[in-house]
Amino acid sequence: MADFLLKNNKPDLILSSKSIRTVETLNYLMDIDRQSRPIYDDSLYLAEPKKIINCIIKNVNNENTILLVAHNPGIHELSVSLVKNNDELNLENDFPSASMSIFSLGNNKWHDLGNKKLELIKFIRPKDLNN
Repeated sequence: MADFLLKNNKPDLILSSKSIRTVETLNYLMDIDRQSRPIYDDSLYLAEPKKIINCIIKNVNNENTILLVAHNPGIHELSVSLVKNNDELNLENDFPSASMSIFSLGNNKWHDLGNKKLELIKFIRPKDLNN
């Protein structure tokens, strides 16, 4: 998943929970891309969607691509709440560990994130990379 991410959407900003599991997950990415420096935020631990949005707004500047490493069910609920084209990619049914939902913010600003529906560009699960 780290290889896929770096080849397709290298993040300008990485926000992560401080949990052991999320730190371990990010270590795979850091092994490949040693330039990335995540911001670890306690508020992301088991956070509900509103807290996740607040964390993004608090930490974002002018970045184009943000990687968010957080926990279910909050990250899944956030993804479903943001998407305007879910019928195409069936995000509601399954969001296993290490899955990624990639959204386009369009011409909007990150600070408006809580008020917008976004286009879901891709939803990918680890098992999808094996096909």
